[in-house]
Amino acid sequence: MNPLSTMIAAAVADAVAANTKLFDPKKIERAPDVLTRDIVKALTRPAKEGEAEAQTEAEVPPFEWLPVDSRRAKAYVNLRIAAHCLSRATIKDGLVYVPREADGADMLAFADWSPTQGLVGISAVQQIAAWRDFYDRLLPNVARRPQNGAITVPWPWPPSKEGKTYDADTQEEMPAP
Repeated sequence: MNPLSTMIAAAVADAVAANTKLFDPKKIERAPDVLTRDIVKALTRPAKEGEAEAQTEAEVPPFEWLPVDSRRAKAYVNLRIAAHCLSRATIKDGLVYVPREADGADMLAFADWSPTQGLVGISAVQQIAAWRDFYDRLLPNVARRPQNGAITVPWPWPPSKEGKTYDADTQEEMPAP
C-alpha cells in the first residue's frame, strides 16, 4: 500500500470511529458531509511529531530518472537485456527509469558487460536458482521471457553483493547470499 493510501485509510477509519452515531438510519443523510469534513481535516492538518520522518521517507520516489550515459543507467539497461525482460528499459528525453531495487555493486557489474560479449548457457539447478533469485530481487514485478531447462546468462554465477563476477574459468562457487 502506498503512503497516500495509508493516510486516507487511517483518516477514514478515524472519521468513522468518531462518528458512529451517523450510521443511525435517522442521521444517515448527514453522514457523507460530516465524514468528508473530518477526513479532509485529518489529511490537511499539520504533521504531528514523529510523522514528519515517516512522511519524508514516503516522499522518496521508488525510482530515479538517470542520464542514459550514467554508469547506473547503462548497468540497468544491460541487466534487463541479460534477464531477457519482455520490455525494454523506459527511456525518455535522454533519461532512463531505474527503480530503487536496482542499486548496488552487484547491479553495477552489468555496466562493464555488453550484450555483444554474449551469454553463457547454464543448466545446473543451483546456478539457475541463484540467477532467478538475483533477477527477482533486482527486477521485481518485471516480466521476463520464460527459459526452460538451460538458461543463458552473462556469467556462470550472478555477481556478488560487492560486484565480483564469476567467469567460466573460476572454480570457486558463488558464496551463499
